[in-house]
Amino acid sequence: MNKMIIRKSKIIALTLLTYFIVVSFVISGLTIKGASNEIIFYPKDNYQYFEVESKARDKLSVKGWLLKNDTSEKLVIISHGWSGNRSTLIPLALYLQNAGFNVITFSYRGETGQNSYGLYEKLDLQAILEFANENNFSNANISLIGHSMGGIPVAHMANEIELDKIIFVSSVINTFESKLKFSQDISTFAPTLLNSFVTFFERFYHGISIYSPHQVIPYINEPTLIMHGYQDEKSSIDEVNRIKDLKLDNISFYLVDGDHNVFLRNVDQIKLYKEKIEEFLNEQEA
Repeated sequence: MNKMIIRKSKIIALTLLTYFIVVSFVISGLTIKGASNEIIFYPKDNYQYFEVESKARDKLSVKGWLLKNDTSEKLVIISHGWSGNRSTLIPLALYLQNAGFNVITFSYRGETGQNSYGLYEKLDLQAILEFANENNFSNANISLIGHSMGGIPVAHMANEIELDKIIFVSSVINTFESKLKFSQDISTFAPTLLNSFVTFFERFYHGISIYSPHQVIPYINEPTLIMHGYQDEKSSIDEVNRIKDLKLDNISFYLVDGDHNVFLRNVDQIKLYKEKIEEFLNEQEA
């Protein structure tokens, strides 16, 4: 009787282990591979198309647009989210160009849709910053805007070099929490364990960032604006409130009712968030 119980227990344990290995391997492959959406919006005029080589080991070509405003020395670099590209936030880019800023919008990872949670994206962004410097934009005049997953490389880069201003729009604040939420959506059975397996395969086979924005944002020196929806289902408002509770002088907040895409899809917020960004970028330091 005891031998039968032990045998069944081993079979169950082996089945569960196989489940976690197979499912996590598939999920890790899908999350890293990602998806690349079609480029559907283009700049209107006074812009330059460019390609630079990523600083990552794979040296992928990073493609972008420099939207020029000849009356300004200020440059805003827009960092898109997962499955986005250089056209995703073109409405914001055009708005800022018309408001008096030069703007760069570009595609991460050679427009492949790959996602490394900031590890290689930060090196793509580094190549963009070098391109900006080569085009006579000093770091002191460069601001970064990170949307969703695009906030991760922005947080890392802002923690390494001194820039003008930093803006997070519905950014992933805690990578670990957002990954766990994804695992919970996939499986109601032991999602925490599943997430651990997924993370293992991601790091072992592909390489992903081991750091999360919530670990570095408190150490950013630049004036920083965090824009977030209270009902954001991909990056909890709780993580934003934890940063808010630190009461850091350089970080301000614009929090509204809405989900992860509130600033891109809500009719009222589409206009207001652009105006808020323009206002913040024009603010003079005290």
